[in-house]
Amino acid sequence: MGELGRNAWFLLLILALILMTVGAAAWAAPSLQEITPAEIEPELQAALQTEGQANLSIIFRDQADLSPTYRMSWARRGDFVYQTLLATAQRSQASVRGYLDARRVPYSSSIIDNSIHVAAADLNLVNELTTFSEISLLRLGRTYPAPDVRPEPEGTRVTTAEWGVSKINAGTFAAGLFLNGNLFGLSSYDVDAFDVQ
Repeated sequence: MGELGRNAWFLLLILALILMTVGAAAWAAPSLQEITPAEIEPELQAALQTEGQANLSIIFRDQADLSPTYRMSWARRGDFVYQTLLATAQRSQASVRGYLDARRVPYSSSIIDNSIHVAAADLNLVNELTTFSEISLLRLGRTYPAPDVRPEPEGTRVTTAEWGVSKINAGTFAAGLFLNGNLFGLSSYDVDAFDVQ
């Protein structure tokens, strides 16, 4: 092989090495989503600064696509929604749940809004969670008080329905569920008891 042939092979080898290096670097480069840290809600930051810890809600970027339910029968819709919400939460929460499990941080997971809730999270945990690309928002956990329910005096009888119950004609619907005093036609819905008078 002549000198021209050796130089050509040498140039080809260098070109191949350059292409492999550039290709590997491009493959290993993080996407924009991977380098975008999760947003920390200002209320959470304030609570962490004043109290040192706070109840934390971790909101994930991935949200279930429930649009196919519009084309489904009512009977299939409930199971589809549940399975889709569950699969979305399992997939998108997996690495964060693994991280929390490894650090023995107690948490609860919610599939309805694809979130995880941690009681008494500290600033270090919150800062570490910002590095997970699947997290969209870290916010202060919310607690909503139960409504003040006062029992009616003995012998009181309800004579009217709330406006929303009347508006949707719920009484006629509920009465239609009974035939000769027996409950029927509820398909996949579970009913503990009906008291129709």
